[in-house]
Amino acid sequence: MKKNVALILVLFLFLIPLNACGSGTSESAKSDYNHYYDDYNYESSYYDDYYDDGYYSEVSDYADEKIISENYSVPSPVAETRKLVESADMTLETKEFDKIIAEIEKYVNNYGGYIEKSEINSNNYNYYYSSVQARTAFYKVRIPQSKFDDFVNDSKALGNVLKLVRSAIDVSASYTDTQAHLETLRIEQARLQKFMADSTNITEIIQLEERLSKVESEIEIMMSRIRNMDSQVSFSSVSVVINEVIEYTPDEPVIVEKNTFAQNIAEVFSASMTLTLQFLQGIVYVLVFISPLLVLVTIALIIFIIIRKIHKKK
Repeated sequence: MKKNVALILVLFLFLIPLNACGSGTSESAKSDYNHYYDDYNYESSYYDDYYDDGYYSEVSDYADEKIISENYSVPSPVAETRKLVESADMTLETKEFDKIIAEIEKYVNNYGGYIEKSEINSNNYNYYYSSVQARTAFYKVRIPQSKFDDFVNDSKALGNVLKLVRSAIDVSASYTDTQAHLETLRIEQARLQKFMADSTNITEIIQLEERLSKVESEIEIMMSRIRNMDSQVSFSSVSVVINEVIEYTPDEPVIVEKNTFAQNIAEVFSASMTLTLQFLQGIVYVLVFISPLLVLVTIALIIFIIIRKIHKKK
C-alpha cells in the first residue's frame, strides 16, 4: 500500500512540470499571435465595421484608428506664401485694329504666356447716317503670374480703355487642406499595402484590395486638384476685348444742348439730302452693273429695226 502511494506521489510530482511547460508554451504562442496583430493593429472586427457601417466617410477616421494609434502623425504642410489666382477683364477701343492685334499677340509671346482662345468678328453700325463696317476681337490669354501686372499695364496703353476689372482669389486654405488630405491618403495607402503583404487570409486580402483601390482613386483626385490649382496660380487669366472704332468714346459725359427749330429743320434737310444722294448712287451702281446687258439689248434692237425695214421695202 505504501509502495502504491509512493508511486502515485512520484507520478504527480512528474506531471506538474509537464503541465506547467505545456501551459507556458500555449501562453507563449497565444502571446506571439496577439503580438502579431497588436503590432499591426489589425483586427477582424475592423473589417466587420467596414462592411456594416460603410467604412468611414472621412479619411481622418482612418487616421485616428489606424495611424495615430501606431504612433504615426499626419504631417502638416509647410507654411507657404499665399496662393492667389489672379485674373483681369479688359475692353479696349482702337482706330488701328490690325496694329493692336499684333501688339497683343507680341506681348503674350514676350511674357512667356499663351493664347487660350481668340476670335475676330466683323459688324456693321451706323455712323452719321452711314453704314460702317468694324471689327471686334476677343482674346483669352494665360500669362505667368510674375508678368501679370506688366502685361495688363502694357495692354491697356494700346487703346482707349472702356473697362478694366482685376480680381484675385486666395486658394491658400483650399490648397493646404488638399495637401493634408493627400498626405493622409498616402499614409493609409502604405499601411494597406503592408497589411496585404502580411495577410494570409483571402477574405481579408480582397477587402484590403477594395479599400486600396478606393484610396488610390482618391489620391489621383487630390493630385489632380493640386495640379489644377498650381496651374491657375502660376498662369493668370486675362480676357481682352478690342473694338475697332472711328472715334473714341469720350472719358467724360458730353452735355448736348437741345436743338432749336431751325437746327432741327437743317438736320432733317441734311439727312434727306444724304438719303437722296445714296439713292442716286444706288441707281448709278445698278446702271453700271447692267450696262453690258443694255449694250446687248441695244444691238439687238438695232438689228431688229434694220431687218424690219428691209422686209418693208420688199
